Amino acid sequence: MPELKDRPKHEADVAKALGKTLEEHRRQWAAATPDQAAALQAKQEEELLLLLLLLMIPTYDFAYDELLASRRVVVGGDVRRQAYDSWSRQYARTTAGAIAQGSAKIAADSRAGGSTATLDDVSSVNRIARWAVNIVTGSVSAGEFSAADRYQAVTGKTLVAIWVTEKDGKVCPICKPLDGLPYSIWGNKFPSGPRAHDNCRCFLKWVLSTEVWN
Repeated sequence: MPELKDRPKHEADVAKALGKTLEEHRRQWAAATPDQAAALQAKQEEELLLLLLLLMIPTYDFAYDELLASRRVVVGGDVRRQAYDSWSRQYARTTAGAIAQGSAKIAADSRAGGSTATLDDVSSVNRIARWAVNIVTGSVSAGEFSAADRYQAVTGKTLVAIWVTEKDGKVCPICKPLDGLPYSIWGNKFPSGPRAHDNCRCFLKWVLSTEVWN
């Protein structure tokens, strides 16, 4: 499928919810003492885990449904939800852990002094936007890979993922060489597809295996 339709809206929805949570986390860090840091980080990770499990559903579902619809395959929501549940537990946990750990580090650095970090960085606009991009990119790729698996199960045909960059001035040295290449070239290094790095905006195009070189 082409790049996610209404991607800015998906990112804005994620950023709005995530921003509220991170602002509350900022306030919690402002009131915490150093000996409370470990417990607070663990608590915030659990809060983020529950939030992410909800935030990722719309984007994952949209990507899953769009790919199958483009191939004229209809699958019930129960099948899609099983695929989401299998993927999301690990991805949400990893992402929640990274965000919570980042917040804890910002708090520690701001307390220690000698750093440009301030507690406001916990819920900064740039940080929220960056994580919104990460969450949307990861959810899209996961939804499409699950849809491709389902397509093969239903039709017996194999879809191959082709890496696509945004082709603008922000494309990084990691992703630029991957543009237009099939999974067989980059799959060992990036088995889940985009995101290849923090703030990755790449996406996948899917073609039948008979239409691609390897």
